[in-house]
Amino acid sequence: MVNLRRIEDRPTPQEVYNWRVYANAIIAAWGAVAGYDSAFIGTSISLTSFKSEFGMLHKSTTELNLISANIVSVFQAGCFFGAFAGYGFGYFLGRKIGLIIASGIFVAGAALQCAASSSTGLGLMYAGRVIVGVGVGIASNLAPIYIAEISPPAIRGRLIGLYELCWQTGGVVGFWINYGVTQHIPPSRKQWLIAFAVQLVPGGILFLGALFLVESPRWLAMKDRSGQALRNLCVLRNLPADAPYVVEELAEIEAGIVHERSLAGAGFFGPMFSVFRSPALIYRLLLACSLFVWQNATGVNADLLYGRVKRACPAKRSLNLAWRAFDGGHGHGHGLCPTFLILGHGLVSDGRCGHRAVAVLVVLRSVKSRSALVVM
Repeated sequence: MVNLRRIEDRPTPQEVYNWRVYANAIIAAWGAVAGYDSAFIGTSISLTSFKSEFGMLHKSTTELNLISANIVSVFQAGCFFGAFAGYGFGYFLGRKIGLIIASGIFVAGAALQCAASSSTGLGLMYAGRVIVGVGVGIASNLAPIYIAEISPPAIRGRLIGLYELCWQTGGVVGFWINYGVTQHIPPSRKQWLIAFAVQLVPGGILFLGALFLVESPRWLAMKDRSGQALRNLCVLRNLPADAPYVVEELAEIEAGIVHERSLAGAGFFGPMFSVFRSPALIYRLLLACSLFVWQNATGVNADLLYGRVKRACPAKRSLNLAWRAFDGGHGHGHGLCPTFLILGHGLVSDGRCGHRAVAVLVVLRSVKSRSALVVM
């Protein structure tokens, strides 16, 4: 049974579900730029046109593997440090400014990659990949937090799901774009450059859109700017300042902040230290982190970032690219098939199956994908 009904925690005026909250959430969801960047790079750098541009055609297998690993790894390093920096930007400057900075960094890095050529060598490519990674790390930290903080409780999960949907959509585009350029564009600078240039689209949309975002009322309240928090909450809820719903929500936000400060303190490091003082929170932290550890242990990133397209013959190469575009080639879900599964579960599920059952289903699909790749 399809169930798109909202489950409200209290009587909620219909004005709360207005276009502003959806528009702000959709803009922030473009922060899922990592989906495209993770998907396109592995096969892009294996294109003959890319190797020809940067003088890689006559290098040994060891040298090629080292260059490919460096192009991928510097991006991951940038993401690592960007994720930590995102907390600082979000804490001191706010979610809106943080997303503007993240998207600006991302666009600058993407532009550097596009500027790389045979005359500049791989130096600009490496620099661009690092800078893009920093932007992705910051955006991946701040975008879900921002969406959660501006969303009405009844549709919070659905709006946060937009972030994941954008991530997977970017992955689909990343896979299909390499299949498209190999089929329709002859080997040239243009062939490999298209995939790199497409990075500018989500980054540019996020940058321009973030300029018009409404700052999170919760962050403003954390900085003791209650007046501005009230004004922004009125904009997001499309209600006057004296509306009972707005008054109650702001009171709940402020009460929640007071409670959090009583437990963790109000400082920059307080929340982090409080986690390690509580066995229950440590268990939850390890449980959540272990999901990503075991996910990567399946070889997901090895296939996604370092996997090579089979070259036995052009037809087999095209078949492999098409399969990866459809299925994603792993258990993370960047292909068309898993993307539709994610969309279907998020929007059509009636909630009876539960998150654990869905996780088991995803693991089984991962086993199927890995098995198919071994055969191919």
